[in-house]
Amino acid sequence: MSSKSDIQNNIKKRNFYRDGKLKKTLEYVNVCEKEYLNQGWYFNENRDTIEKKTHFCKIKIHKKSLKPEELSKVSMTYKPLLKNSVSAVLLSKENDLSYCDLENKKFDTLYFVDNKLQYLQSFKSAGNKKLTGYVLEITKELRKDGTYDERKIYFTLNFKVQ
Repeated sequence: MSSKSDIQNNIKKRNFYRDGKLKKTLEYVNVCEKEYLNQGWYFNENRDTIEKKTHFCKIKIHKKSLKPEELSKVSMTYKPLLKNSVSAVLLSKENDLSYCDLENKKFDTLYFVDNKLQYLQSFKSAGNKKLTGYVLEITKELRKDGTYDERKIYFTLNFKVQ
């Protein structure tokens, strides 16, 4: 299987091909100087997504350029990887953090309903705004060692406030 990479904003996407056909796309992010598998899309012969193998968070920002106090709707759809799990978005209140800075930060917590989430975003002051966060997926069942399986998908939302 051959591969091709595309790097943008510290996010690396790799496309994997077999016999000249796209088989999967995997997205990696840098978390504390380590490459982390963030999301993945798997495709059949017709380039349709194979839902059982795929795990991703689709984010749509309805308006990226705003005035102070103006609202923009943010819509998220999450395709979980873990079975029997719950998902939430943890969104940092601070501007422009790296994924490594998130450990001891304060977050707004928003919960998915049927793997969908919508909320309204605004800013008080002008400037380029980067909201950093992650989708946290946690299994409902306790493992034998007393912990839960969990998965994170990291993201950054970019806005311009004029």
